[in-house]
Amino acid sequence: MRRGGLAGLALLLSAAGAESSSCLPPDVGTPMSATTSGPVAAALRFSPATVKVGSPFVIDISVCSLNNARIERLSIDARMPAHRHGMNYKPEIASKGDGSYEARGFLFHMPGRWEITLSVTGTAGGKPQYLTLELDVR
Repeated sequence: MRRGGLAGLALLLSAAGAESSSCLPPDVGTPMSATTSGPVAAALRFSPATVKVGSPFVIDISVCSLNNARIERLSIDARMPAHRHGMNYKPEIASKGDGSYEARGFLFHMPGRWEITLSVTGTAGGKPQYLTLELDVR
């Protein structure tokens, strides 16, 4: 799908967050760094495992709330901070259950450093928590 602007992708979710940090075992992917404080932990797994310029890929997202807060809204976006732009395509996201989601339709059109940002909003506070993961794409 063609993307218009840098707006994030959002999906209202009714799935409850996981009970503890045990929802992110080592085999779920690469942990994301929290850029704002909050009770959420997340990890990403890419398919194919190596992301290449001009090749579509899928991201499996694992999310849990460490304080048992319910996750209400999840959005994901990617951008190149050095170039101040995002992707040309808008991915679609779907819940797989148990704190797992799948984002399809990612494609990085330029080589360089990309930053993936996950925004998670729960019922315990209403403000989103942001997590990021940087990738060097060639």
